[in-house]
Formats: sequence, structure tokens, C-alpha cells
Amino acid sequence: MRRLLIVRTDAIGDAILWNGALPGLRAAFPRARIAIACRDAVAPIYETAPEIDDIIPVDIAAIARDPSTADEPAARLSAWGADLLLHPTRSREKHTEALVARVRAPRKIALESDLANCTPDERAAFDAAYHTVIPSPGINKPELERHADILRFFEAPLQAVHPRVILTDTDRASAAAALAPLRTDPCRVMVLAPAARWPIRLYPHWAEAVTLALRGTTVIDAIAVVGGAECRDAADSCVAAIADATPHLRHINLCGRTDLRVTIAVIEAARLCIGNETFTAHAAAAVATPSATLLGGGHLGRFMPYDPGSVCAVRPLACAGCDWRCPYTRPHCIRDIAPRLVAQAIRLALTPNPTGSPRVVTTAPHEPAPGEPHAAPLPAWLAPRTAVTLEHEPLPEPAR
Repeated sequence: MRRLLIVRTDAIGDAILWNGALPGLRAAFPRARIAIACRDAVAPIYETAPEIDDIIPVDIAAIARDPSTADEPAARLSAWGADLLLHPTRSREKHTEALVARVRAPRKIALESDLANCTPDERAAFDAAYHTVIPSPGINKPELERHADILRFFEAPLQAVHPRVILTDTDRASAAAALAPLRTDPCRVMVLAPAARWPIRLYPHWAEAVTLALRGTTVIDAIAVVGGAECRDAADSCVAAIADATPHLRHINLCGRTDLRVTIAVIEAARLCIGNETFTAHAAAAVATPSATLLGGGHLGRFMPYDPGSVCAVRPLACAGCDWRCPYTRPHCIRDIAPRLVAQAIRLALTPNPTGSPRVVTTAPHEPAPGEPHAAPLPAWLAPRTAVTLEHEPLPEPAR
């Protein structure tokens, strides 16, 4: 095969996970020229990937607004001249499928899709456009194992997948400059990423959780808030609340001030990264920085936990696995996580992990209030993969 075109139009976190599969694909197709079609915002993840020869930007949001706009990017992708088009996304959706259907390629292969973004009839119609659909058995399986299924299909000699971001010296120098106003060693900095792509996943109690976590410990003396320019004002409010409670803590708001890879380089330099289940959690795993992540129930176990450097704060409910189609008036799995539970996860993430497994801090079973979902244990398939700490269980002091 001479030319392989990969179509991935999803978000930054998905790209960090998929980036780790590229060495396996390159090993399977050592002489092929490889291109990836992706969103502009995601392109920096692939710019430093040595396996990628060409990046072709696609405005999938424009196609979602007006499906007829798929003709122009489809013509560009067709002109690239792929021998094989690979669509490796697990939750396929109609806008990218409309694009792929318009691309001319002698062979098209897709990963077996779930029903998170489509109906059974839509999935059947999607599959009809491909020559082969790669099987990925098992309803409950981490996303990285789906990527491994693709590599096994192509008989790649490298099949272990871990999130990956390749940073440059320039990225790291820019990150050092961004953190310099804090006037402290980066290993005493905690990165906070309070934003979320979807409002349903926003957590309103970060300031209280951070204040509780850092009370009585001096291993962290500065906080850097990261995210896009759109969350700058909200981040200012969060930092102000933290500063009122912990006046000794230095802080800087980098939202909108660093580009994508520099933001990841800031995470790499820091002692700890905390936030919602979003791209920063996968970035922390990619650069081996410990993380504490608030994990909701929408995709519980699919995208996290997987990394031994991570600690997840979880309030498991009987409605987990809803694909963020919440049947309640409020997302209890996010909004009702107590700040003390998140603080406990942060403190635990500051300690060494002797287990070799991802760690989870979770609530004990309790009776729900009227109209609220019932509590549940961690899913049976997920529990054996983690080291579980119950809420309020005593923790060791953070390592200095």
C-alpha cells in the first residue's frame, strides 16, 4: 500500500489517545505515506508525530451546520489519492460519515461503531459505505483497547497503546516562560483545568475542593489555570476564590494565553494536573504527570481510568453509562460530588502509587434523596482494574 488516509474529526483528548496508536500503524505500513484529516484545533497533536506525513484540516463544525459544505473537504481528501481510508473512531456520527461517503478511495475501513452518536439504522447505513468493519467485541472496554483492536486487525507488530504527545524544546521553553511569573519551582505548581467541552460536565466546587486539599500541606505553593480564552473569566473567579482561602498560594491564569502543545508542556513541568475528564487528563498521562480527575458517569470506564499516575474522584450511580444523555434535571454524578471527595483525590495524587493500578476515590453506598438516582458500586468490569479508596479513608501525607 502506498497511501493511507486516516479520518479523525473528534476532539483533542481523542487525538492524544489515538496518537499513541500511530507507531503501530507505521510498523504495519512501513513504506506508506500517511495523512490524517482532523480539526484545526487538534492538528498540533499530529504535527510532531513522526508517523504523519500530511495533515489535512477539516471543519467538521461547518459540515454539521450545513452538510453541503462536505463537498469541498471531500474533494481535497479525494485528491490526496489514498489507497486506503481508515476511520478508526468508535462513536461514529453522521457528519463525519457524510464526509467519508464523498471521499473517493478504492478501499475504506472503519472500526465497529457503538450507538453513542447514532441509531442502529444509521449505523447500518454507515457500515454499508465501507469495504470492511473492524470488529471490537465487548460493550464495556477502555478506548485504548479499541485502538489495540485496530492494530491487531492490521497485524501490527506494535499493539500496546498509551496516550502520546511529542513536545519540542520550543514548547518546553515557552511553558517555562509562561510559568516564570509564579517565581517557584514548577514541581511545586499544580495545574487546574476547570473547563469542560460540554456544560453538563462542569463542576462548580473546584475552589472549595482545592482549598481543602492544600490545607496543612506545603508541597504545592502555586497554581496555574489552563484552558481556552472562552473560560478566562470563569477561571479568574475560581482563582480569586482559592486565593481568598489560601493567600499564600501564588496563581496565574493562562487560559487563552498558551497554545495547545505549550499548555501540555506546562502540565509536563508541573507536580500535578487536576480537572474534569477532558483532554488535560489524557495529556497528563501522556507526559507522565500525576493527575486527579473528576470522573462523571456518562462514559464511566471508557476513557478513564487507565493510567497508574491518575486518581479519579467518582460518584457511581445506577444510571452510569448514559452517554451523557442525563435523564435527570441535573447531572448528579458530577454536581453532587462532594468537594471533600475531590480534595481526597488531589491529596492521594500527591502521594506515590504502590499499586501499579489507576486509583479511584469513591463514595460509600448511601440512600438517595427523593427523585435522585440510586448509588451503585463501581461497574463489575471496571473494579478489578483499579485500586479503590473509600471516601474519608485516611491518606498518607504528600511526598515532599
